[in-house]
Amino acid sequence: MRDWALDLHIHSLLSPCADNAMTPDLILKRARELGYELLAITDHNSLENAAVFVDKGKEMGIKVFPGMEFQTSEDIHLLCLFENLAQAYQWQEIVYQKLPGIKNRQDIFGEQWVINQEGHRIREVERLLLVGTSLSIEEAVEKVHKLAGLCIAAHIDRQAFSLWGHLGNFPPGLPLDGVELTPHLPRNPEQLAEVKKNGFAYLVSSDAHYPDALLPPQCYARIEKPTLAELKLALKNQAGRTIRTIKQEKEGVIMRELSLHILDIAQNSLVAQAKNISITILEDESQDKMVIAIKDDGRGMDETTLQKVRNPFYTTRTTRKVGLGIPLFLANAQACEGTVEIKSEVGQGTTVEAFFRLSHIDRPPLGDIVATLISLISGSPEVNFFYSHRVNSQEFKVNTLEIKDNLEGLSLNHPEVLVWLQEFFREKEKEIRG
Repeated sequence: MRDWALDLHIHSLLSPCADNAMTPDLILKRARELGYELLAITDHNSLENAAVFVDKGKEMGIKVFPGMEFQTSEDIHLLCLFENLAQAYQWQEIVYQKLPGIKNRQDIFGEQWVINQEGHRIREVERLLLVGTSLSIEEAVEKVHKLAGLCIAAHIDRQAFSLWGHLGNFPPGLPLDGVELTPHLPRNPEQLAEVKKNGFAYLVSSDAHYPDALLPPQCYARIEKPTLAELKLALKNQAGRTIRTIKQEKEGVIMRELSLHILDIAQNSLVAQAKNISITILEDESQDKMVIAIKDDGRGMDETTLQKVRNPFYTTRTTRKVGLGIPLFLANAQACEGTVEIKSEVGQGTTVEAFFRLSHIDRPPLGDIVATLISLISGSPEVNFFYSHRVNSQEFKVNTLEIKDNLEGLSLNHPEVLVWLQEFFREKEKEIRG
């Protein structure tokens, strides 16, 4: 037995929310460069691009499982993986029968392309794939298992489309094969305790929708050979098979990206009962500086508390033992010839402002700021978020209060709204970078 680097949650250009660059050639070349040996292509409610990825994987020496990110009637996402295409296509037939006949709208949801062996687009799927089916989670797990597939609860640490986000626990007796966590969010000790209590191992996968989101390996399976049967044993920690994830720091997440700092501090604002949160980012090459500011109108801090927040062992939270957010942010800024300033007043709110030398070799990348924004908005749709990002002379601004006024009663965390927001944010982020 040995460790195999794996990522079991990757989308192709068939998924409406994925980039059209997500072709077999690009994905598998990048995966090989990063050292992956096991992958799963998991488009939304469809397996129509599975065969070309399986074949390309064989050509490049990477095992690719045909899979699907399936959406239940409860709007919960499951990763459904199969050993071979015959099993996968049987599942595809079941899903298409249970999928509502809603026509896709490219202008809202994005394109849905089926490709050939060369990676060329040959046709679009006209039916909307990014929608819940009429199968319940219990029915889906049962049917996937009858086809000898694996069922993994997707991104349970996210609010939107997750088992935990919808139910707050694991339904008793639901025979899941494992759970998945995202690499972009802090770990929740209570959640991890429940995962362990239920006998699950957890995977960490990219949920990559665009090329840069395919990260270096976060997860390894210690197995004898690359089969679904071996993975099932590893997910249950049986017969010496195990799942190993990259070690996290005590805080529960390694702050490799500045967007994770932003997420952590904005979550502090939510804990402080803020109703309005402003996130501004400035990247100015002419002055070689980067500034990140998070401002809220929460309950604020008195002078004594303000002095303590730089202490890595001080926290007001009950869900984790240490409060490394501000100290880690400060350490990263100081490593880049910068600093972090905090201003707060009881009853008025708090502002955290970080300064970095933009070109410094040790400056962490901004990372997936769109994932951070979507996570915040989906988890707290009642809060007003103002976001501004300026890169040299180009700027993108958005105010969720203005968006709400045009939604005609829909919540910001409605699935269709979240899909649109994600695509809109990604397009604007691309524009400001030219």
